[in-house]
Amino acid sequence: MHLATLISLLVGILPSLTKAVLDGVTYDEMRYLAHHASDAYSMENCTNPEGTVKLQVWTTGAKGYLTLDGQRKWIIMSFRGTYDAEDFQTDGNQTLVPYTVKGSEGCKNCTVHAGIQKAWAKNVDSVLTAIKNAKTAHPTYKIIVTGHSLGAFCGTTIAHEFTNVTAYGFAAFRAGNRAFANYQESLFLGTTFHRVTSLDDNVPQATTIEQGYYHGGTEYWIQKEPDPKPEDIKVCNGSEDQTCNAGHWTKPTDSQGVNAAHITYFIQVGTYNCTADPAKVPT
Repeated sequence: MHLATLISLLVGILPSLTKAVLDGVTYDEMRYLAHHASDAYSMENCTNPEGTVKLQVWTTGAKGYLTLDGQRKWIIMSFRGTYDAEDFQTDGNQTLVPYTVKGSEGCKNCTVHAGIQKAWAKNVDSVLTAIKNAKTAHPTYKIIVTGHSLGAFCGTTIAHEFTNVTAYGFAAFRAGNRAFANYQESLFLGTTFHRVTSLDDNVPQATTIEQGYYHGGTEYWIQKEPDPKPEDIKVCNGSEDQTCNAGHWTKPTDSQGVNAAHITYFIQVGTYNCTADPAKVPT
């Protein structure tokens, strides 16, 4: 066999040999937490999101709910995405400003999205206190943070206060500069910082590298919707993999600046399940 032929064969084979495979645990967590990220859009009226026990709701600033999952032994903080006029103002304030909110002390030369920082500053103390109280009452429970779109950011900043936090952010846009992205990643152990994108969703690319923004975390790109299977989700190479969402996004198609892919993550975003019946909760 000629050397050139051998090299061409290896070039074709090696990517398949080195491609990361989505494990079953991560898939199950991702699928379940997509439901919580969706439930947050109805948080005020959702008494038992996915059959859990809701502890507190925040309706201003960084909006969301805190709930206890006794079956999984999780404390879940789910942040809501863009929904009302205040949220749209938050989204639009894209100036990069020094990162100064609580938790920024170890983040050197960090700048962040001005609107998100302003929203998070309104209730960061209240959210962290509520999580601490829940953790004190349930010391063996794991802290899980999730959210969709705008709501996907705040969870990643909670990790500076707690150990063993796991985050699943769906459709997150870039929230800060490279120093901030690196800081986010440093707060999590191993691969517990999951950034999930879907198809040609444009929102993860709404803030750009040209503006000085960078993604953090490992990207998981959903290639089939709805209800994707593990084989439909690509584990991307780092946070800015051009073979994933960054290389496939398309322009928004509605007046709110999003396309159809942005509102489908496993399920139609905004669909909610507030039942206390465990039989109706996804496993």
